[in-house]
Amino acid sequence: MGASGERVMVVQADTALTYAQVFARAAALGAALQAQFGVTRGTHVALVMANRAEWIVSVLAITAAGGIAALVNSRGVAEEIQRALVTAQCDLAICDERGAEGVGTDWAGRRIVIGEDFETLSAPRAGLDFIPDEPAPEDGGIILFTSGTTGFPKAALLSHGA
Repeated sequence: MGASGERVMVVQADTALTYAQVFARAAALGAALQAQFGVTRGTHVALVMANRAEWIVSVLAITAAGGIAALVNSRGVAEEIQRALVTAQCDLAICDERGAEGVGTDWAGRRIVIGEDFETLSAPRAGLDFIPDEPAPEDGGIILFTSGTTGFPKAALLSHGA
């Protein structure tokens, strides 16, 4: 981590997280995504949450585990969120409370909701370092959604090289 480890990376309300804290949480969450949720290279994991510290931790953890983060509009209605999960072929969703409502209970995938479960899964562990997967430039990195001006939004896969 070097000299930047103790510098502030994220500020949310009255909480500030350093680079070291964010990467320690991402290392723990990434390990949990692999061990408990079966995330491997190419697994699509939806992020359905507002802009918050957990979003940054989650993106880092997903990509470190080799997964592909699908950035779903958490402000959409349930039908739009559910369509995005299916379109992007997501196996797992990490959500805030509002996002979890949009995902609903009928979706076949698994989900992690920000709160106690997320805090437990992302709790830093001694001896666990952030070691990201080393993808090839052509490997999928992140999924964004088009605006849907000519129909429903489509999932656009961006490579790590992009």
